[in-house]
Amino acid sequence: MEKRKSYPSKFKFKVVLEALSEQKTLQQIAKEYEISPSQITRWSEEIRSKGFEIFDKTDDDTKKIALSEKEQKRFYEITGEKTMEVDWFKKN
Repeated sequence: MEKRKSYPSKFKFKVVLEALSEQKTLQQIAKEYEISPSQITRWSEEIRSKGFEIFDKTDDDTKKIALSEKEQKRFYEITGEKTMEVDWFKKN
C-alpha cells in the first residue's frame, strides 16, 4: 500500500501564492510541481479560511514568551552566581 505524500508547509505556501497570483492556470502549476489541481484548491481554501490566524497572538503564545523570559532571567542569575563562586575559589 502506497503511503500518502506529505508536503512541507513552505512548499504549500509557495504553491498557493503562485496560484493566487493567477499568472498560470491551476493545471500548469499542478504539472510543474507534480501535484493534483484539486490539492492546490484545497490548500488555497485553507489559506483563505485560516490565513488570518497567522496574525493572531494567542494567550498561550504570550504565556510561553513570558515563561521563556523568566527562564532566561533565572539562567543569567544562576550563571552570575556561579561565576562569582568560581572567581572566589580562584582567589582563595
